[in-house]
Amino acid sequence: MSESATYHDKKDFQEAFGTFSAARNLFFWLILAGLLITSAGFWIVDAGLLDKILLNQADRNPVYLGYSQNKIIPTQNEPPIASGTSRNVNPAPQAGPKNPPEKSVNSENPVRNPYDRKLHAVKILDEMVRSALVTSRYGLMFSVVLYCLSLLTGMQLALVGGLGGLAHSSKAFFLSMVVVVFVVPWQSTLVPDAPGSLFLYAELTVAYQQKCQDFQELWHYIMYYSRFVGTWLLSIILLLAAQRQSCLAVRTMRSATMSKTEKPLPSAESSIALKEDDI
Repeated sequence: MSESATYHDKKDFQEAFGTFSAARNLFFWLILAGLLITSAGFWIVDAGLLDKILLNQADRNPVYLGYSQNKIIPTQNEPPIASGTSRNVNPAPQAGPKNPPEKSVNSENPVRNPYDRKLHAVKILDEMVRSALVTSRYGLMFSVVLYCLSLLTGMQLALVGGLGGLAHSSKAFFLSMVVVVFVVPWQSTLVPDAPGSLFLYAELTVAYQQKCQDFQELWHYIMYYSRFVGTWLLSIILLLAAQRQSCLAVRTMRSATMSKTEKPLPSAESSIALKEDDI
């Protein structure tokens, strides 16, 4: 009877181990996907694909020298206006036909400006980057904490069940805690100056505009890429190291679990034989 109870306990333990392994893999892939989405958003902005919006390029409405909102602005080659005199702002009419022929444009299929098409595509890309950064930010905050808790559960299973792999489980758990420190945005609440793997869209765009306009020294570029690339790369390395240690622990625990659950239950014939031997 005791052997049967022990067998069922080991069976439940094996099911708990399978649940832990599936949760660990699920949260690992969610974290990896979120970090890759965050990095893709940064490189889209850094590659200049959103410059038409971020840098405020005035291609359609150029500002002409000498005139601004019907006010005369003297240039270098033009003497200032003497007091008591006036200047005709409107230029003299040029010789030509009074009513030039209008171009025939099909009202059903108007010709669109190529700039409008490019600007529309840039706006769509900008909204996609903004939404992706917000989604990955909230998804990563929960996934990385649940991943750390799943590794803690695996370490407890290895400790309680005596399955081995405790060294690898403890290493994986502490590495995942470091990943939590880098991924969870503590800087928004506790330490505003602390860098992290996640960032807001406004923070990224402001930093990119400063890079395009104000950066002059190498140190500025080092700080810029360390903030948006260095912390992300460190988080990826720590995450892969934690997953590797966890895989080694799971391999040891699985072999120990399978060896313990392969013991068959005592059959009726064997129990009768044991009783006869006792008699």
